[in-house]
Amino acid sequence: EHGVLQPIVLLPAGIGRYTIIAGERRFRASRMAGLSEIPAIVMDVSPQQAKEIALEHVQLTEDQVSGLRVHYDYDDGVPEYDVEFHCDGTEYEFEIHAQTGKILSFEKEPSDLVRIK
Repeated sequence: EHGVLQPIVLLPAGIGRYTIIAGERRFRASRMAGLSEIPAIVMDVSPQQAKEIALEHVQLTEDQVSGLRVHYDYDDGVPEYDVEFHCDGTEYEFEIHAQTGKILSFEKEPSDLVRIK
């Protein structure tokens, strides 16, 4: 009756082709329901690029951090990546716009995690 309420999230995968990175079940359910169109957000930023944006912002490399996590989120209609990691007793948290790569928020605070080499 209402169709798909939350858009699926796509990354370009060639000319006219896309990879679903969020919403696979919604996509399959819409096909089973016979829908020919559903809402979608095409991202210009990949999870890898979001990670690189965050690390570059604090001038660190992937080898220098631990607990690196990138998670897609759809917050108040805004597609974003949550990027988190730890380095030298500090926890870093970013929200990065998934279409533009703009850093929406950045927090840095002392961490209880200790890196074991």
